[in-house]
Amino acid sequence: MKTIRTAIQSVRVPLLASALVFLASTCLGGQAGKDLIINGQVASKALLTINGRAYVPVSDVAKALNLTVVNNGNSIELVPAGGANEVKGLRGKLGDQFQTTMWRFTPVSLNEMDTYTTKFNGDMETINPRSKGETLFVMNCRIKNGQNEVREMVFTQRKCGNTALADTQEHSYAPMAYDAHNETGPYGGPKMLPGSAAEFAVIFSVPKGTQPKDILFAIISDKDLAEEKAGKPLGTELRISAQK
Repeated sequence: MKTIRTAIQSVRVPLLASALVFLASTCLGGQAGKDLIINGQVASKALLTINGRAYVPVSDVAKALNLTVVNNGNSIELVPAGGANEVKGLRGKLGDQFQTTMWRFTPVSLNEMDTYTTKFNGDMETINPRSKGETLFVMNCRIKNGQNEVREMVFTQRKCGNTALADTQEHSYAPMAYDAHNETGPYGGPKMLPGSAAEFAVIFSVPKGTQPKDILFAIISDKDLAEEKAGKPLGTELRISAQK
């Protein structure tokens, strides 16, 4: 059986009556029995050849990428899927750039450290683990404001949403501290002009021997706090794979 492989991450395409995504311009000769492979897994067995081009149902691609199909009238968009039992969010890995309608976010690195000296807030403060039996994991990040409004970032334990370090044993640990430039605002983060970027760090204190699996990170701004509703996720949620 012939297969077609692709590295699709996310997509927005014109709305087609048959809801098919164009994949390749190669002539497939109208042969049947072809699979679409995404990340080593069969995503669809419904490839269709029209005028020598391969198409596949959008719903199959969305499911394979843990996305949901949204019909916007003259276009269809694949957006992060929801879930009642697990915080999923937009998925990626360390070093990836996560792009949403509002933000460009890059988790640059995740490092285990005995102590951490702040480098963004200007205080040169030394942060130690909570106890001798714990160690620090520090995630260095970069964020860019893709909105047409000034936004103030929320970097505080009191309002961190579902931000946590999840380990390979199904434990999760909330952030102990943030390191970010702050203009003495109430939320612990910088005020960001439209198009501006900022670097910051998230610090977790976890038991020694912890093996990180994912970092769950919620991008939260003053606007998110103003619109906060009970039972709704706070901010824009991301799931970052920490495994190599």
